[in-house]
Amino acid sequence: MPQTKIKSRATIRTGSAKIEIGDRLDKMVDIGACRSISVKETMSTTDIESDNAGTISTLVSEHKFEISCDSLEINVSKYASIRGGMDKYVEHDGKTEIDRKYNITNETYIRGEIIKVPYINANGTDIIISNVELENDGNVRVLVAATDYEAIGTNAIKIISNEIVPSTDSLIIHFKYTPKKMKRMTTGGGDAKIKPQWIRITNTNAEGKAFRIICPQASVSGGLELPFPSDKAQDVMVNKFTFTANTSAEQEAYEQLAWIEDEQDVTNDEEIVEPAAQQSKSNINKSTDTNKNEGAK
Repeated sequence: MPQTKIKSRATIRTGSAKIEIGDRLDKMVDIGACRSISVKETMSTTDIESDNAGTISTLVSEHKFEISCDSLEINVSKYASIRGGMDKYVEHDGKTEIDRKYNITNETYIRGEIIKVPYINANGTDIIISNVELENDGNVRVLVAATDYEAIGTNAIKIISNEIVPSTDSLIIHFKYTPKKMKRMTTGGGDAKIKPQWIRITNTNAEGKAFRIICPQASVSGGLELPFPSDKAQDVMVNKFTFTANTSAEQEAYEQLAWIEDEQDVTNDEEIVEPAAQQSKSNINKSTDTNKNEGAK
């Protein structure tokens, strides 16, 4: 037996949401298809106790929003843009030649071994080694071809000098390279400070009305998770994303952590309909006014 009834059907929500992240509200990036989108408010409270009157106040000591989702579109350009500057992103057009280097650390090679640079140009040709350097305890010197090393074709070398000690000396092989057309995101060793960004989660109903949550200062708080599914799996790769929103001092009081905006649980003026009893009374009044006017004539 029902114990109550629905107070407002507009407050019963259905459907998923769209997640957007960006430096400003007018520069948001839609991260695309997702599953399991979730927003969770977390807080810690501290009670102020007295000696003789119990708890006299409760304070919020830590207040955050946690946003998580399973991203289905493994898009490195978008990932790099929403991770707050901790990555470097470039696009290669398959035509432009670049300078690269291949580091061979000490104790990973031996004298007389053929060391081949494991890259190939976009058109299938071998890369061309520019020069080779030796590094030992921070000191770097350029090696001399045919004296310190022998060139094997254009893309490999062989150390021949007895003055080079593989157990202590590292090698730096510089080369020219035209990579295939690709998107490339690299991470690690860059700026350790993650730049906070705006994040907006929007659910839109069939009437085009939105229920949205906006956090003005959010940062990625979990690393990439890229589980490769089985070849026989009836599913795709899913990356787990987590973000943490903190209070932003740049916003006004009560608006520093999150804004929850609800267009769905409202009634437009044109949608307001008089209750039946009120309409009946209104019709009686109109009829009375009409009779009075007829009598006056």
